[in-house]
Amino acid sequence: MFCVDSLRDTTSHLIDVTIGYKGTMPGQIPSKLYNLKSIFLDGRGPPEVHMHVRKIPLKDVPRDEKAFVDWTMKLCVRIRGRCRNVL
Repeated sequence: MFCVDSLRDTTSHLIDVTIGYKGTMPGQIPSKLYNLKSIFLDGRGPPEVHMHVRKIPLKDVPRDEKAFVDWTMKLCVRIRGRCRNVL
C-alpha cells in the first residue's frame, strides 16, 4: 500500500500485467522451466505465451488498508481464474 500511496501524486494509473506460459503445471515456476539457456541454447521454450495487460485508474484503488487488502485478494483471484481459462 505504501508504494501505491507514493505513486498517487505522480501517476494516474497502475498497469496490471499477467504473463502465462502454456505447458506449465500448477506449482511449476515458469522461469525455472524456460530460461535464457533453455530457450536460446537448447531451443526449448514455452509453446505459447499469453499476456493480459490492464490499465487500472488509481482513483479505483482503495486508500483504506483493509479495503486495499480485500481489493488485492480479489484481483489475484481474477488473475488465477484468467490463467486457468487460457492455459
